[in-house]
Amino acid sequence: MGDFNTPLSPLDRSSKQKLNKETIELNNTINNLDLTDIYRIYQPSSSVYTFFSAAHGSFSKIDHILCHRATLSKYKGVEIIPCTLSDHSGMKLEINDKRRKGKPYITWKMNNMLLNDQCVTEDIKEEIKKFLEINENTDTTYRNLWDTMKLQCPKRWLQLQDKCFTISSSSKTWNDSLADCSQGESSLLLIQDQEELRFIQNLIKNEGIMYWIGLNFTLSEKKWKWINGSLLNHDILKIFGENKENSCAAISKMTVFSESCNSENKWICEKKLKPYNLSYENYMGKNYLGKYLK
Repeated sequence: MGDFNTPLSPLDRSSKQKLNKETIELNNTINNLDLTDIYRIYQPSSSVYTFFSAAHGSFSKIDHILCHRATLSKYKGVEIIPCTLSDHSGMKLEINDKRRKGKPYITWKMNNMLLNDQCVTEDIKEEIKKFLEINENTDTTYRNLWDTMKLQCPKRWLQLQDKCFTISSSSKTWNDSLADCSQGESSLLLIQDQEELRFIQNLIKNEGIMYWIGLNFTLSEKKWKWINGSLLNHDILKIFGENKENSCAAISKMTVFSESCNSENKWICEKKLKPYNLSYENYMGKNYLGKYLK
C-alpha cells in the first residue's frame, strides 16, 4: 500500500498517454505474484484520481493498495478520500471483519504531543529546508507550492476526470437553468466526448426525465452551438427532433432531443475542478505548518 509513483492502468490517468515499458513490467510482476489492485476490483471503470500534477496539468491515480487474490474476501470496499492540504488523496480500505459487530472500540489518531517535542519540530524544519533546497528553481515559490493543493469537487458533486457535475432536483426553462448554473459559478453541461456522454447517461436513472444541457440551435447560423461558442460535433452527439428557432437540447438516459427552450426540464451543471476554497495568505498566516514555510 502506498505511492507507487505510476498509474497501473490507462484508467488511472486523465491523459490518453499509454503505459510505459516499466509499468507494463511492474504489472507483469504483480500478476505473477497473484496480487491485484483492490480499488480496480471494486471500481472497475471509475475515473477518480489520487494525485494532481500542477507541472503537467494532469490527474492520475498513483496510490494503490495491492492484496493477494486469495484474501479478497477479507475486504468490503475501498474508496478515494479527498485531502485538503495535500497533492495526494487518501485511500480508505474497509475490512470485512465478521467477528466484530457494532461500533469499533479501537481508534487510531495522531499524538499531538509530538509537535511539542523540540527534536521532532527540528526534524520537520530540516526536512522542509532540504525539500526547498533540492527543488530550488525559478518556479519553486510558496505560491506554486500552495497551487499544487489537491483539486476536488464540491460536496455532493460527481467527478469525471477534470470536471465536476451536479443534477438539479427541480425543473426550469433552458434560460433559467443556464442562469442557475451561472449563479453557482458553473455552466450548463458541455459534452466533449463519448466517455463523458456515457458517464452522464449512466447517472440518469429515470428514462422518462429530460435534462437541459448547454446546447441550443442558432437561427442565424442554422447550426447547433454550445454555450462556449463551439459548434456541435455530430459524431459525438446526435440531436433528435426539429432544428428551428428557440430549440434547446435536453438529454435523457438514451438520447438527446430538440425541445422548446420555454419547456421546463431538470438540468445538469458542470464546473472545472479547483483547489479547496481557502486563501493562501490566510492559511500561511494562521496555520502551524505556515510558520515553517515563511
